[in-house]
Amino acid sequence: MREQKEQEKQNELLRVVAEQNHERLIEYDVKEDRGVVYAIENDRFEVLFDIEDYVKKNHYGSVFIDPEDKKEFRRATHACLQKEGTVTVDVRYCEKENQPEWYRFYLVSIAEEDGKTDRMVGRFCCVQQEKAITERMRRRAEIDVLTNVYNHKAFEEYCAKELAECTTNALFVMLDIDDFKMINDTQGHAVGDMVLSQTGSILSEVTGDRGIVGRLGGDEFAVFASGFQNSVEMEEFCVSLRENLKKIIFDMEYSVSIGAAKTDDESAFRMFIMRQTGQFTRRKEAEKTGLFFMIRSKKIRSRKRQIRWNRFSHKAMKNPC
Repeated sequence: MREQKEQEKQNELLRVVAEQNHERLIEYDVKEDRGVVYAIENDRFEVLFDIEDYVKKNHYGSVFIDPEDKKEFRRATHACLQKEGTVTVDVRYCEKENQPEWYRFYLVSIAEEDGKTDRMVGRFCCVQQEKAITERMRRRAEIDVLTNVYNHKAFEEYCAKELAECTTNALFVMLDIDDFKMINDTQGHAVGDMVLSQTGSILSEVTGDRGIVGRLGGDEFAVFASGFQNSVEMEEFCVSLRENLKKIIFDMEYSVSIGAAKTDDESAFRMFIMRQTGQFTRRKEAEKTGLFFMIRSKKIRSRKRQIRWNRFSHKAMKNPC
C-alpha cells in the first residue's frame, strides 16, 4: 500500500513537470513488448501511440521517429535495455500530421531484483530551436561564406571521416582557377567573387549527395565523391564537372586545372591528398606516387578535352594533353 502511494506521488510529480514543460512521455514494458507514448493535455494523460509487439515486429524506431534517425534511436533503445541506467539521444520525432521536429529523449531502464530490465521509461522535449541555433553556429564555423562550401579545416575533417567509412570506389578531385589574379586585376574583385561563388555552386550541384565540396583557400577547390561502380562512372562524373563549369561566362576566358586520384590505390590516393593540402612541399615527391592529372585547359568553353584515366608518365606530366 505504501509503495503504491509512493508510485502515485511520483506519477503526479512527473505529470506536472511534463505538462509544464510541454514534454511527452514514453514507456516500454519488456514482458508485454508494448510501447506507449503519452502527452499531458488538460491535466490528463492522452495516449498518442500504443504499439504492441514493439520489438518483436521491429516497430521501435519505425513508428514515430523520422526514418533518417531510425538507427540512432534503435541504438539508444538497445543500450538502455541492455543494463539499468540512463541514455540521452536527439532524434526527429513525428506526431500525427506534423512535420518531424528535433526532440531530446531521456530514457531510463528499470531492472527487477534479478538485474534484468523490466521496463524502460522516459520523457522527451522539443529542441528544434536549439538545433537551429546550433546548426547556424556550425555553418558559420565550417562553411565558406562566399562559396557556400566547406572551408579548408572542415573539408579535411569530413574528408578524413568519409575516407575512413568509405566502402565503395571514391574519387578525390582538386581544381584551381587559372590566372585568377588577372581576373581580379582586370575585371575587379566583384567579378572575381562572382567566379568563386559560381564555381562553388556548380561543384556542389554536380556532387550532390555523392560527396562533399570544400574551398581550400584562394581559388583552390576540392571534391571528395564516392559510390562509384567503376572508372567509367568516375569519368562521367568528372566530365559533368567540366561541362557544367563551362556555364561560367564573363568577359574573360574561364579555365581551370583539374587533378584527381582514385581510392583503389590507397597509397597514391593519400599522398595525393597530402600533396594538395600542403603536406608535400615538392612536386617531384608527388610525381613519384604515380598520380595522374586530367586536364589543363586554357579554353574550357570552346575546347573539349578527352579525360585520360591512365596514369601519366613523367614525360606526359611535362607535356600534358
